Amino acid sequence: MRQIGLACCVMIVAGGCATVSTKSDYMAERAYQSREAMTASLFPGDSAVLSNEAIDTILSSRIMLAPKARLAVLCLNDADPWRQWWRQGSPEADAAIVGPFLEKVQTAERIVDASVLPALLVPERRTIPHLREAAARYQADLLLLYRSSSILYGKEKLLAADQAKATCRLEVVLLDVRTGIVPFTSAAVETCTAKQVRDDLTFDETMRKAEMEALGEALNAVADDLVEFLRAIPTQAPAPLGAG
Repeated sequence: MRQIGLACCVMIVAGGCATVSTKSDYMAERAYQSREAMTASLFPGDSAVLSNEAIDTILSSRIMLAPKARLAVLCLNDADPWRQWWRQGSPEADAAIVGPFLEKVQTAERIVDASVLPALLVPERRTIPHLREAAARYQADLLLLYRSSSILYGKEKLLAADQAKATCRLEVVLLDVRTGIVPFTSAAVETCTAKQVRDDLTFDETMRKAEMEALGEALNAVADDLVEFLRAIPTQAPAPLGAG
């Protein structure tokens, strides 16, 4: 279930609710349309971060992804104490979740290597500039960032006494390390159930297994979208108009 599935999920949850959105009536009026068009920001603070000229160049340019790219992957959920506890002493859990994702992404001809960004390179400040620098040190052409959130259900009325259910929402951003541009984003929602077994120390562990399975399914769905995107992007610049 990809972006379309996410929209459907939201529609189901929000069914029957009214929405309040910006109306286009004011901007569509003749008096407004007769004003002179503004093509750049006039707010002083905006240019302190990025100049109008730089923004114009960014918006009017295209990027060329590397024809043979190394992809680094980083999860942005590590600050969650619950998730840290779940993963402590269990690196195989990470491998079981991220491993299939990396394998699928490498089926794209453009990707020559896909791996998790080493923890020693992850900066304390996880801003785009710092993450971009870390990826550059790793000589990764592309950096994929993902963040997940989950809703866990245990022993609800609709579930069996020994079952847990988890709904995971995953957001993904692909960063082109050379330019700092984000050419691809995706989101997915997956729901999975897990049955408590004798090896589970507590029912909390059963719920976490359901969460990890849902996350794995969401990553698999996003991997399909990413592979399709990478395959569709040209590996070389198109010929100039009128050439040939």
